[in-house]
Amino acid sequence: KRNMVRTEEGLLPGHIILLWRLDLGTFSTESAIPRYFEYIYGIHALDALDKFIEEGLAYQMSAKETLYLVNAGTLKKILKNAGLSGYSSMKKDELVKYVQDQISEEDLVPQMPMIAYQTTEHGHELVEKYDDIIQRHGPKG
Repeated sequence: KRNMVRTEEGLLPGHIILLWRLDLGTFSTESAIPRYFEYIYGIHALDALDKFIEEGLAYQMSAKETLYLVNAGTLKKILKNAGLSGYSSMKKDELVKYVQDQISEEDLVPQMPMIAYQTTEHGHELVEKYDDIIQRHGPKG
């Protein structure tokens, strides 16, 4: 029952938990949607995500902004596909920078296995405001 009590902004606790997940910076188009959103919190997470974007609480990041979620092997494959060389001994942070510097957003998008989501400043403020809801959920991050 407490999971159906709306905040003053009209959000349900499940919405706050989803915003918190986005705020962690690891939620992407490939992230599994936990069943608890529907069964415990009574929300459809993908619909809520669309609503967050519409209302300016979250946004879909660019391919270049998402590179930090991609593993080094995938980064090297992207560079190889672009015909670039000289990256074999680079560490991941160097690979990310090299891809960002050498490959355009347009050329990168089709090669990205995922695109990340992030909260806007307003979405982040709601996460901070409703920390009590997150603590009841049992944050892991």
